[in-house]
Amino acid sequence: MRPGDGRRRSGEGDEDTGLPIRGNDRPAHLSGDEPARAPRSQPPNDERERKMSHYTSIALEIRDREALVAALGDLGIGKVEVHASPQPIRGYDGQTRRAEVILRGVGYYGGDVGFRRTRDGRFEAVLDQDDEQQLGRDWRNRLLQRYGRHVAVARLQKKGFRVVREEAREGKLHLVLGRAR
Repeated sequence: MRPGDGRRRSGEGDEDTGLPIRGNDRPAHLSGDEPARAPRSQPPNDERERKMSHYTSIALEIRDREALVAALGDLGIGKVEVHASPQPIRGYDGQTRRAEVILRGVGYYGGDVGFRRTRDGRFEAVLDQDDEQQLGRDWRNRLLQRYGRHVAVARLQKKGFRVVREEAREGKLHLVLGRAR
């Protein structure tokens, strides 16, 4: 639009939207010259979601396999399998990985969740990206808390202590100990 003449010309911007004006004085997105687009907020279809699903490895400060197995048992997520060597675990759409400690069929799509030992001796969780949703948002914290409890109790028992009472307060686990007789 040129100052003072009151007319819009083709190619000049609309004052309200800033979009170019076509010859019919309509913004380009309303002119019919461009094909209609699907709304951007449209949820992805199942096929797209399936193709995007992938395995994730989460490093954990877990080294003691027995304490890991006991902690997983405490959480009651599923039956825990323990293997001397890595075994196949399955994820969504036939994806596979290998792990020594396995929870079968507990994942979001019915896949497996595994734990494999890394070169530095720690375990890492191996799971599909959607499995964390299935396990709950705080599953790692609960696992690490239960793991820490089992490691502490095993060490304390070696030093002649026993757990008299456990108390959970404000998200923390408190152990009351006594001397073993």
